[in-house]
This record gives sequence, C-alpha cells and structure tokens, in this order.
Amino acid sequence: MPVEMVNSGWAISSACSRKRKSRSWYIHEDSYTRHEDCSLIYPFRGFRRSFKPRQPTHQYIENNGLTIPNAWVRVSFIRSNDEEFLRAEYALPQENYGFPREQKFSNSSSPWNINNIDSYPKKKAFMEKVRVWASSWKGLIDSGFKNKLGKEAVLAHPRIDGSINRKPKKAARPIKRSTSTGSDIETRLKKLQRLLGQKLITPDEYRDQRKKILNKL
Repeated sequence: MPVEMVNSGWAISSACSRKRKSRSWYIHEDSYTRHEDCSLIYPFRGFRRSFKPRQPTHQYIENNGLTIPNAWVRVSFIRSNDEEFLRAEYALPQENYGFPREQKFSNSSSPWNINNIDSYPKKKAFMEKVRVWASSWKGLIDSGFKNKLGKEAVLAHPRIDGSINRKPKKAARPIKRSTSTGSDIETRLKKLQRLLGQKLITPDEYRDQRKKILNKL
C-alpha cells in the first residue's frame, strides 16, 4: 500500500525488531531508516479475545464452526521503501499438520520457541520444513512488491505439503473422426448395387461410386 495509507506510522515494524529476531527463524533480513526487507518465521500462542483487532477473526472462526488454535506458526514478509509498504503473512496452525492441540504456553516457555525446540525433534523438523517452504516464497514476494507478480505464478506454487493450489486443466477431449468400418462399407456397396439394379443410377455412376467406397478401406 502507499505510504500515506499506513495507519501505524512510517517506521520499522515491530515484527522485525531485535526482540522478535532473537526468537525467529530468519529467511532474510535487512532493515534501515524508512526501508525494510524482512522475512521471518515466528511461533505464536493463541488469540487474546480482549485484543480488539482480532475480534472479527474470532467471530469468523466461531461462525464457521471452526476451532481456534492454541498456537500457530506465522510466516511474515515485510517490505517497504520511501513510497510503498507491503506485508504478507501466512498462519500455519500446527494442529493442521498432525500435532496434538497444545496447552497454552507463554511465548518464552513454548516448546516451539527457538530456544526450547531442540528438546522436541518432531517440532524442530516441522519448523525446518516451514523455513524451506517460506524461503521458496521469497522470490514471489519480491516480485509482488515490484508489481511483477502474476496470479498464475502464485497458484502454481506448491503448498507446504507439496500439493498445488492450481487445479489442473481438464484435458481436451479428442475429436472423434468418423471412420468407415467393414460392415458400413458392405452396406453402402449393397445399397449401390440395389440402385443400379433399379436403374436409378447408370453403370458409369455405379463404377465411380463403388471405387470411392473401396478407396476408404
């Protein structure tokens, strides 16, 4: 979005703060005055209902019969320059990827915290998978920030499980070409013979038509 539409002021975002960096898996980061190029993976605990900006999200989840996760992994891409600001985020609830529902932890005591995760090999392997997947998005995000990203490239990019968003196009049905079978040719020859016997065609016409039919064998 343009600079004047950023409602939080024009400054380096908190997502790329030193505090956040110390707890995050980084893909790439470069921050300086009024410019930002920051990509990170950060484990989050559940929503706070008292946090007003998140209340519409709560309402949406409840209205659709979904369960609010106790924790998730957020992948964030933040880009800015003197004129524009871009922030793209993906939320990946671990419960959607085969992990049991977590009890609520503080961010510092969470098993997903980068300082604690060595004690949880399966969680660490998942976070490494997320890091590789997020890294594959970086080029697309950079292209989008430069207004050079097409919808087709996004749809064709694999999800974290390796599947593709874009549905394969249905293969065109082959055009059925009519071919004369042996029985069809026999029928036409008999019909031609009958027309000759009834003197509805001349012998010359009979020979010409018979030759055309036999050429299709």
